Amino acid sequence: MTQRSELKQRYLETKAQLFSWLASKLFTYRETGVDGLVKRILLPNKRKGSLDAASKGSS
Repeated sequence: MTQRSELKQRYLETKAQLFSWLASKLFTYRETGVDGLVKRILLPNKRKGSLDAASKGSS
């Protein structure tokens, strides 16, 4: 069994906390981050659809 120094243990714990914080910021259900990017690419643009419908109705 390998033993870690206290400094190495603190480093690994800090690294794990940093990566979990970063992952929670990247993979959000908001409009930012990776999920927001995928939503913007895959889902239809609601604003563009409503502008087209408004312009057709006024002509």
